[in-house]
Order: sequence, then structure tokens, then C-alpha cells
Amino acid sequence: MAQPAGGMRLVEYENNANTSEIPEFTADLLKRESQSSSFKRKKYVYRVSSFRWFILIIYALSLTSTAFAMMNFSPVSKTIAEIYMVDDIVVNACVLIFLIAFIVMNFVTVQALEYSVSKTFKFCAFMIILGSWVRYAAIMMTDNFYLLLVGQALIAIFQPFLGNAASKVATSWFADDERAIATTIGSLSIPLGCIMGMVTGPFFISDRDKVHHSEGK
Repeated sequence: MAQPAGGMRLVEYENNANTSEIPEFTADLLKRESQSSSFKRKKYVYRVSSFRWFILIIYALSLTSTAFAMMNFSPVSKTIAEIYMVDDIVVNACVLIFLIAFIVMNFVTVQALEYSVSKTFKFCAFMIILGSWVRYAAIMMTDNFYLLLVGQALIAIFQPFLGNAASKVATSWFADDERAIATTIGSLSIPLGCIMGMVTGPFFISDRDKVHHSEGK
């Protein structure tokens, strides 16, 4: 039985007890408690949607893409620095930005996810796509590597909102016996994206690009 507010304790009485022996104040509390929702025993049956695996795949791919963007310059940082005529530390900042953003935004993500997972995901997805387009514009239309860092920062700022939501996705969409595997898949997306970025990065840089920097851009 739910206890009333203020630390008061309800005394349990037998059904056949003499009602005249029950204090008026206690009897009134018992009456109100019996009418509350805690006494309405309703059975709810929850059924999982077959759409849940599609949601998990989209979520995992979104996280993988952010991790890919974080790491794809790392294995060729020296060459990229030569092509864009910046220091190595500027290229390595593409990774550093993500680490700083995670520390700064970590607790903000908790509040946002508690408010609304759906709205948070939609807004973050839009900002990550915007950041990716800024990166593309910086590479294809300008010679300014610092503009690329602006797009990188947008992706980095909103990645934690997705990265911290693996358990939320599992709890919202999956049954008890599936939540562990759903959380695991979501959590593995970031290291998988990092591996993909490290492996595929060198394939976009040829030996000719190392000599002819204008073509490398």
C-alpha cells in the first residue's frame, strides 16, 4: 500500500475489524487510498514491433557515420596538413574536437533524452547532416581547412546525444530478453565507425596527391 505524503504511516486493519475502533482520520485515509490508482489492478500486455530492428539499424548507422567522420583524417593527417598547408595539430583536432565535445555535452544529453528521445534524435540528425555538408563544402569549394573544422564541430557536438541513447533505444523498442543485444549493437557502432575511418582514409589519398597538392584537395 502506498504511504501517504509527509511520512505518515497507515495502520493495516482486518476486514472484519470493528469499524468503530478505527480512528476517523485513519479510516478517511484508507478510503482515499482504496480509491486511488494504486488499488486498480490492471493488466497490460506489451507487444514489440517488428519495426524495432529497422530503428536499431538506422540508429547504429547514424552513430557509425559520426565516428567515421571523426577518424577518417587521422591515418593521413600528415599528408592532409601538407595539402592544406596547416599544422599537424590542426588536422588532429578533428579527433580532439569530438573528445572535448563529449565531455562538455555529456550531461546535457541526459536532460535532452529525458525530455524527448524522438525530438532529440530528429534535431541531432539534422545538425549532423548539416555538419557533413559543411565539411563537403569546405573540401570541394574552398581551400580553408578551418571551415572544415566548423562542420566537424557540429558533428562532434551532437554525437553524444546519439551515443548516450543506446540504452534508451533498447528500453523503448525491445523486450527484456532483447535489450542486452540491442544495447550492445548500439554501443559497438562508434568503435566500428572509427575502424572504418582509419582503414578507408588512406584509400582517398594517392601518391600523386602527395606531390600535387592542388589535385589532392
